Amino acid sequence: MKYLRILVILAISFLITAQLFGQEVDVDNDFLNQYREKTDLIIDRNIYLAGEKLWFSAWVKSNLDTVYSKTIYIELYNGEKRIKRKYSIEEGYCKGFITIPKDYVSSGFVLRAYTLYQRNSLPENYAYQILYVVNTESGIPSDNQPQPDVQKDTLSIVSTNNSYNITIDNNAEKRELNVTENREKYSVIYNSEYSGKPESGIRYIIRNSDFAIVKNEELIKKKFSIPKYQLTEGYNYYLIYRDKTPLAFGIIYKPVIFKTEFIEKEKIRAKTRSKLKLSDLVDNKSSSNVLSITRKGSRFSLKDSTIAYQMLVYNPYLLKSLNNIFPGLKSIPSKYVRKALRNHTLAMKSDRKLLARLLDKSSNYLPEIFDLSIRGTVKNNNGTPVANELIYLSIFDSHSQLHLYKTLDDGTFIFNIENMVDIRNAYLTMDSLKTGSVDILIENNFSNDFYSEYIPFIIDTGYLEMLKDMNLAYQVRNSYSVKDTSYSHSFNPIPPIDMHGEHIFLKDYIELPSIIDVFREIIPKASVRTRKNKHFFTVTDDLRMFVYDYPLILLDNIPLFNYKEIL
Repeated sequence: MKYLRILVILAISFLITAQLFGQEVDVDNDFLNQYREKTDLIIDRNIYLAGEKLWFSAWVKSNLDTVYSKTIYIELYNGEKRIKRKYSIEEGYCKGFITIPKDYVSSGFVLRAYTLYQRNSLPENYAYQILYVVNTESGIPSDNQPQPDVQKDTLSIVSTNNSYNITIDNNAEKRELNVTENREKYSVIYNSEYSGKPESGIRYIIRNSDFAIVKNEELIKKKFSIPKYQLTEGYNYYLIYRDKTPLAFGIIYKPVIFKTEFIEKEKIRAKTRSKLKLSDLVDNKSSSNVLSITRKGSRFSLKDSTIAYQMLVYNPYLLKSLNNIFPGLKSIPSKYVRKALRNHTLAMKSDRKLLARLLDKSSNYLPEIFDLSIRGTVKNNNGTPVANELIYLSIFDSHSQLHLYKTLDDGTFIFNIENMVDIRNAYLTMDSLKTGSVDILIENNFSNDFYSEYIPFIIDTGYLEMLKDMNLAYQVRNSYSVKDTSYSHSFNPIPPIDMHGEHIFLKDYIELPSIIDVFREIIPKASVRTRKNKHFFTVTDDLRMFVYDYPLILLDNIPLFNYKEIL
């Protein structure tokens, strides 16, 4: 029997040792065009110490009245470290925290949030935040200056009053895109030299920044048009291809118009440790508000606009999230937008899987309408799905849980584990006496798409006094901490499996020579028979007048199917 042991961090991190794959669903692209989701993400501050909790709030919105996704994915990462979590979405909202490991060295990090459905588009449609982690023991790295811009590719960037257009060839053969603009549309002319190869079979596809397909048609007479009214704020793409092979592509960036509402209040005076009414801070009681009390100087401010523009140049996908990172940031100078467009286009060119994503004509991922779950597929050694067989999920907690699911015809399974938080150990297994050796494949729905980013590390000696105060407060919290009651550890939607009718402790009895004698002499309603060196275990249910020939035995909450292992 092939057991699969996994570590499940609920509320949630997924660290899986099995083969991983995505949920691929071939559906009509009309759904992707009609339904869209957007994620917003905020954090309480931008500077943290290693070992602290990073608190966040996230919202998922849709263009319809209903938000279908019930799970959100949160990732904290830089070039070397990566923490993954899954959280439940309730009425489009989610809040939680990630504990930053104490051994993290001082570095800039990216925090991003997205739903599974958003993975149909490119990573720039996720929500992002930038933060710095400072390790007071290891200090601040000396090499914290921005990397020089060494990209030397010659790109065509044309800017107008309301858009930027950038084009690039994707092949060594000479190709050229000429783009002109009028009030209603862009006109694209495609010129190429194919060394005698035929020109037939060339198509083009246009996607707006919501990743909805605007057009996907055959290229006639080497030109096509892009209606402006079909473009949306952010990155809009057009790609020329043949037989799923990209030939050339361009990006039309339509600047995002940031609308920030400032709430100005007179200075509120309050005594130390006195109560403060939230109604004194918020006028609109129907709005969603997050109150964060942080150390002055630990958040980015509008005075850091130079830092914002540096981040944008090295991380151009932040164009959509830049106003969330720097609230109130207004128009971005054209020279920085042009550099960001240039770097983003080069990143698309260097990562062919991202470029190929533009050609996907269907939704590979549907909204997760269930709450937190564990999904996967069971297959035999020859790759055949194992259908209509029970799979067991044991979750270890102060109140252990056992979940059963019968695999579907295609071998898939899903365990709904909503209302569960914090770190949990889990164990998946099947009865090898019935199924033989199997592979349990767990879906890993976290995105593996990353741009090669660089976060300028702005922390220097000017932050020394603030970091000293933060470090002192951190040590005080650790020394005089109280139990975190922000969420419940003991919520159990069903009775726990340790609520047995009878409890028998072997320490209350004299020692017997074998476990078989224990069942025969001590355990009521249980018996073990031996025939031809084979053991048969039965349990009698007096209430139902029934004898179970194959009872389920749990050893430390793990299903046990081969009785020889304990007899």
